[in-house]
Amino acid sequence: MANEIFISYRRSDEPRARMFYNLLKDRGVEAWYDAKIEAGEDWRTTTANALDAAPIFVLLMSKTASESGDIAKELAAATHKRKLVVPVRLDDMQLEGMFLYELASRNWIDAFHNTEQRLGELADKLAALVKAGMSPEAAAQLDINVAEIAAAKGAGGKGAFPRLMQKGGSVALITAGAVALVAAAGSGIWFFTKSSLDEPPKAWSNATTAAAATTTPIAAPAAAAVVPKPAPSLPTSMNELAAAAKASGRSDAEVAALTDAGAKLTAIAEKIAAGGDPAALTQLNADMNDVALTATRTQIAGLAADPVVLAVKSDFKAIASDQRSAGVKMDPAIAKAFGDADTAQVTIKAASDAAAGTDAAIALEAAKSAQQSFATLVTLQPVASDAFVKTKRLAYTANSATARSIAGQIAQLATVKKPNVFASTERKEAYKYVAATDVWARSRMAEVDVVAGSVATADRKSAAKYATLAATAKIDLLDALGKVQIAAARAAAPN
Repeated sequence: MANEIFISYRRSDEPRARMFYNLLKDRGVEAWYDAKIEAGEDWRTTTANALDAAPIFVLLMSKTASESGDIAKELAAATHKRKLVVPVRLDDMQLEGMFLYELASRNWIDAFHNTEQRLGELADKLAALVKAGMSPEAAAQLDINVAEIAAAKGAGGKGAFPRLMQKGGSVALITAGAVALVAAAGSGIWFFTKSSLDEPPKAWSNATTAAAATTTPIAAPAAAAVVPKPAPSLPTSMNELAAAAKASGRSDAEVAALTDAGAKLTAIAEKIAAGGDPAALTQLNADMNDVALTATRTQIAGLAADPVVLAVKSDFKAIASDQRSAGVKMDPAIAKAFGDADTAQVTIKAASDAAAGTDAAIALEAAKSAQQSFATLVTLQPVASDAFVKTKRLAYTANSATARSIAGQIAQLATVKKPNVFASTERKEAYKYVAATDVWARSRMAEVDVVAGSVATADRKSAAKYATLAATAKIDLLDALGKVQIAAARAAAPN
């Protein structure tokens, strides 16, 4: 059996991840976690492939996991790829930031007490879900979002769910399909409407489901098959996006465009609510979807190209490069900011991918996430800039110290005894080369040392210049040292 379940966890929680993996394996379900990565494999590629292949994503959340940028990326990718996300709390904790945003509307499995028992119960349910071909009946017992599973069952029967996850599709259609299936089955199940992450899960009873199926004009199967049915909250979501854009200091023109789109969506929604000819309603649905998509794509594109995003990315990239070159360990606070910035940039990229689709509800939720990530990057910009300057200063100090040590080794080699007049020409030339290189090394270090007193107070431009000067000197001196060692040996050789 192929890997049906991807287990996401923090390395410090590996014992519990291994326990859950073994519990699933005992039940005949093959899962994947990074302990399965073979030696020599590229862990990034292997992890991405495993995540892409598994239709179910189990997140083992702990206090340390909530600080992991890699786990945040995995969750963002799972959400974007429309995986069935099952969050499990290993610690009694509250979520913050991106995890709160992504998981606010999910039902949690609590496993911070009687962990093995609770994980075993979850393994039982997931095993039943997998072996039942992702059936809605099995999913209903899991107490999680089952709308996609129900829709997949109705669309293609057993095995349709994984294909749906790979191909994507309209959240509105999936939700509508789930409602229709539940009405036909005559039983109520829990599911979330993904159009609003702020709404609590709704329990659909037989009566309310039947009423929804008969009183909603745009729920006709023929219309849904032609055009995605926009979620009723599109106007609200667009207005929330406009408010977030204004709060983060986006341009007046951008805020006005989003506000105007919200007004247009409200007007179209009112026309749809009034009812009418099915063909006209179908067109209004299409118009609503198009208005939301156009405005959302423009806004996300603006965020992705914003100088703040590019500046933060450039600064942190330079910081990482300088620290590797100088052998300087990254400050924990800077490392955390680096991770937060990376996660924010990944989220904005994922939003661009989501907006390229045809589902306005998905695009709008992605845009909200991107806007939140942009606000994070705005906050991190001064942190990145300050860290850039600090790292450049540290890079100067580290590289100049190394360069000075190398120059000292060249000076030591230059003390080789001068060949007498009867020595070979090769020995004499080698000695001259060593002596000349020693003079050059002293001069090179003088160029580096002359700015030493200014480094501590150097501004951004000067700090970068000084760091480059020291790094280049270190490289040049290291190259010269190798040649001098050979020449000194020749100068000291007997005739």
